[in-house]
Amino acid sequence: MKVRFVNPGEKFSRSFFKKVIEKVLKAEKKESSALTVVFLGPLAMRKLNFEYRQKNRPTDVLSFSESANEENYLGESFICLSEVRNNAKIYNQDFEEELKRVLIHGLLHLLGYNHEKGGRGAEKMFRRQEHYLLKLEAQNLKPKCQIKSKILISKHVLGLKL
Repeated sequence: MKVRFVNPGEKFSRSFFKKVIEKVLKAEKKESSALTVVFLGPLAMRKLNFEYRQKNRPTDVLSFSESANEENYLGESFICLSEVRNNAKIYNQDFEEELKRVLIHGLLHLLGYNHEKGGRGAEKMFRRQEHYLLKLEAQNLKPKCQIKSKILISKHVLGLKL
């Protein structure tokens, strides 16, 4: 498993994210996969969401599957921590729990799961997401980090005026 982090902030526990990713990839039999996790601020996420989904608001996570030159590369997951915090408040969840949910959600998209069309695909994806959350909850896995959002310049947002 190879994970690259972009714009993680000054104090950041990569081990938390790697453990979550490792558990999911192992269960999905994709241990040799590689991916990138990118942290964005709300303005950059809103622009990215508008560019690719025509939704003019920030979202918590966007994932882009792609086949790069690197073997077993799944793609990139973009996470907006301020949206994760907002969702945690709205749904009365701990920030850490919501962060795990978002990370798993983005990873499942990279693995080919899709809920956008509803139906069985959505049901399967959300069942897997909650299954992994429960497995991680049993391990009491919490991040040790203070992450500050930063603006990102990546191949997915090149051309957008940040």
